[in-house]
Amino acid sequence: MPGLVHLHGDRDHLMPLGPIRDAVVVKGGGHLMVHTLAPTISALLQRALAGEALSSDPA
Repeated sequence: MPGLVHLHGDRDHLMPLGPIRDAVVVKGGGHLMVHTLAPTISALLQRALAGEALSSDPA
């Protein structure tokens, strides 16, 4: 789907990364990364909404 951004944590044990394709992988992100890594997720979402390309290894 055009414009879709899939953020996925590399430590999500409930929904492992294995079969997922084209995701932006967030290092250290678990299933609750929206809460535990809120500043990182917020920055990624702001960049995506601004039209920036996201990589799997965000700074």
